[in-house]
Amino acid sequence: MLKEVLLTNLKTAISDVLETMFFQPVQIDDSHHDLKEWLSEDPHHLGARLGFSGPITGTCYVLVPDQGGAEMAANFLGIEEEALQREQVVDTVKEALNMIGGRMLALCDESGAFHLDIPEIADTDAVSADLLGDAEGSILFLETADNRLLAGLTIT
Repeated sequence: MLKEVLLTNLKTAISDVLETMFFQPVQIDDSHHDLKEWLSEDPHHLGARLGFSGPITGTCYVLVPDQGGAEMAANFLGIEEEALQREQVVDTVKEALNMIGGRMLALCDESGAFHLDIPEIADTDAVSADLLGDAEGSILFLETADNRLLAGLTIT
C-alpha cells in the first residue's frame, strides 16, 4: 500500500516541481505504453536516479530526452539553450530529481523519517534494464509541451 501512496505522491511532486521550478507544464498519461515507442521521438536521453531510505527503501528515477533536459536547464538557470554547457544540463536534471524525490517523500512523512541519497546520472541502458524492467506498474509516462519523459520508482 505504501508503494501506491509513494506513486501518487510522485505524480504530485512531478507536477509541482516541473511546473513551478522549470516552467514545464506536464501531463501524466496513465494509460499503458510501450517504452521504446514512448521514447522513440528523441533517441538520446539522460537518465538520473535517486535512492531513498527510511520506513521504506527504494529508488526514484527520471529519463529525460536531451532536448527536454536542455529546456529545463535553460528555464531553471534563466539562460538561452545555446549558451548551456552539457554539465549544466546534467546538473539540472539531477537537481530536478532531487526536488521531486524530496517533495514525494515529504508528502509521505513531514517528520523527516526518510533520507535521500545524492542523485546520480545513470547510463540510460542501466536505467532501462535495472530500473524499468523491475518497475512494472510504477512507471509514469509524462508529456510536456515538446517532450516525452519517464519517471517512476522501485521499492527494494
